[in-house]
Amino acid sequence: MLAAAAAVVALPIPVRAAGTPIHILTAPGDSSATPFYALDRGFFARHDLDAKVDIMSNGGVIVPAVVGGAADVGGTSISTVALAHLRNIPLLAIAPTSIYTDRAPTSVLVVLKDSPLRTARDLAGKTIAVNGLLTNSHVATMAWIDKNGGDSKASKYVEFVYSEMLAALNDNRVDAALFIEPVLTLAKKTGRVFALAYGAIAPHWYTGLYVANATWLANNTATAKRFVEAMREASEWANRNQRESLQIVARWLKMDPQTLGGMTRAVYGTTLDAAEIQPVIDVSVKYGALKESFPARDLIWTP
Repeated sequence: MLAAAAAVVALPIPVRAAGTPIHILTAPGDSSATPFYALDRGFFARHDLDAKVDIMSNGGVIVPAVVGGAADVGGTSISTVALAHLRNIPLLAIAPTSIYTDRAPTSVLVVLKDSPLRTARDLAGKTIAVNGLLTNSHVATMAWIDKNGGDSKASKYVEFVYSEMLAALNDNRVDAALFIEPVLTLAKKTGRVFALAYGAIAPHWYTGLYVANATWLANNTATAKRFVEAMREASEWANRNQRESLQIVARWLKMDPQTLGGMTRAVYGTTLDAAEIQPVIDVSVKYGALKESFPARDLIWTP
């Protein structure tokens, strides 16, 4: 668990306040940016939280860090939380990240502009980069291929962190890749949109969840409630103030705001709804990422 803690990329913290300490891990993406807003805009401080936010370069270490106590709260995919639940790992969701919708897709399957690939059938025998095997990005891609006349079993899937995925596509080490913003905006410079793969799961659903250890929640109920409220307020603010929130995302991710000017912005969830989680569980079962289905409400913390 200490290795997980060592994997974080620490960034300057603009706003810290005297209050209850809380350590939050999140991923390097626009859809996972709510903690940035909550810290920078003072929502954590308003709720008497002395928050430390770290970006994890590899999302796979977030859950072990939260389970082992190296962090209090972490953002991860629904499929990862669901798998932990089936393995009796005591994780519970306390807040959503963003909401995927085809109207404003922030996760897209991309191929190079000169690629001959045009249809789902063309992906047979091809290599596709996803952020994690048997996670949201993987099962969504398989579901899209099958729904559009292809055979998901005929493709090869390889795991890349987003920071390395673009180079793999440009160097022709993979034939297609599923990107999230803001890397998606960079990928569009050399690539073209091939498919809205995430839409194969459902018209809209949570791209991820912020989770905490059930024991920590039981011992820190008041702190957790204040975190949930601060995140709700930060999400509502970001949804209303996309221009200002873009500046915050760019600074945290050390990217040029002008480069991200055309980015499709995430719409952040404000409260947890089991209906926005269940489709991911069901599709994950269909494609073998989970052994069995269960009610999504079982993942949600009810203080």
